[in-house]
Amino acid sequence: MDVTFVANDTRGGIDPYIALAAEAAARGHQVRAAAPPQYEREFVAGGAAFTPLSGAQQAQAVAVEGHTSLREMARRVTALTAQWATDVAAGARGTEVIVAVIGGLALARPLALSVGATVMRAHLQPLDAPSTSYPGPLAVPFTPR
Repeated sequence: MDVTFVANDTRGGIDPYIALAAEAAARGHQVRAAAPPQYEREFVAGGAAFTPLSGAQQAQAVAVEGHTSLREMARRVTALTAQWATDVAAGARGTEVIVAVIGGLALARPLALSVGATVMRAHLQPLDAPSTSYPGPLAVPFTPR
């Protein structure tokens, strides 16, 4: 199988996908990855072809400093997504499955459409869990009265 990982997150949100990509490559799959440039060495060492998401590291630095809101981060990612799609699409031609994490979904959907692949959402937390027992990790707890 030909699989592309789109991982745009901080270290803790990308490390599990570096491991998944390495395992997929070890099992004989063709593996590609699109992630912030500082993760290239790890993805390549695991057997993945790599495409850097230029500008991602600057957006992450702003988020880590705590000077921006989720809304502002979404605006920054949206502004960069068109360039990322162009950068990644050429290298993803022929891929069958795009594995996306929460930070990569904005890119994974249009990328999958352009290369004819299926998106597999692989979150580390129950982001889309069909339950009212607990909120998603990005939602504020809310109890209706």
